[in-house]
Amino acid sequence: MVTLLANRLVRNGCLPMRQAVWYVKTAPTFSDALAAVRAHWWCAIGLSTSHCERDIIKVPRSVFRRLHEAACYAA
Repeated sequence: MVTLLANRLVRNGCLPMRQAVWYVKTAPTFSDALAAVRAHWWCAIGLSTSHCERDIIKVPRSVFRRLHEAACYAA
């Protein structure tokens, strides 16, 4: 199921690849696919913030983004 949904995200250009400076990937891993699918689902059910920067947020936006990425890549 994850690979099918990730494949659809790849076709839409929405599958980011997380990589380190010392390791360059040529293709997304299953971990990348799982993270992208989680992020897509959470956004679809409303677990995201507005794109409008004027909105009030309880934590700095950069911290929220890092927490969101950590949750998507959690084992």
